[in-house]
Amino acid sequence: MTYGRRCGCWTLSELEAERSRHRTTLEQNTRLTSEIQTLRDELLLVHDSVTQLERRYADLSGRYREAREQLNQATSSTNELRGQSDEAAEDNRRLRAICRQLEDQVARLRGEVEGATKAAEEERLVRLRCEEDLTREVEAVERSCRAELRRAASTHSLDLQQLQQEVARLDDELLRERGQHSTTKRRLQHLHHLLGVHHHHHRRHLHHHSPLLPRSRSLSPYLCDDVCVP
Repeated sequence: MTYGRRCGCWTLSELEAERSRHRTTLEQNTRLTSEIQTLRDELLLVHDSVTQLERRYADLSGRYREAREQLNQATSSTNELRGQSDEAAEDNRRLRAICRQLEDQVARLRGEVEGATKAAEEERLVRLRCEEDLTREVEAVERSCRAELRRAASTHSLDLQQLQQEVARLDDELLRERGQHSTTKRRLQHLHHLLGVHHHHHRRHLHHHSPLLPRSRSLSPYLCDDVCVP
């Protein structure tokens, strides 16, 4: 009996121990399962990270190639720029020489300009003095001309009065001459009429009384004198 109970207790104890080990194993399995899941999650994260890293590496590789190409281009450009820099340095030296020549020319031209400015100022002063002299002469001439114009105007007024008087006198003489001309014209017409009548009678007298020809001849000078009187 005692041995049997002892065996049963041992069996129970082993069973308890087995249960305990089983629980421990379950707990370990649970913990391991959790750790495995965690590791799987971490592995997925690692895979994602690796994928991202691969993509980033590919991107960086592309950028590296582009940067390399750009570096090569930059190196080529640098070499070209070095050549151009040498040419620019030569151009710079040449331009400096030209600048020195231009500075010399500017200094010479500045001296010429200063001399020309001084000469122009002197000429301006001379011109101003000449203008002042001419102004005084013009003013004197204007005063003289005004005086001459006043005298000429006065003389013109006197001459105009004299001319008007002379014109009036000539008008009077013209009227008298016209009157005399009318009188003379009437006398000539009258004498012409008398001469025509006398000549007609004289011809009739010569035709009928030829012995009296000397008498009629002695009348002709008188008739001619009458005709020439006007």
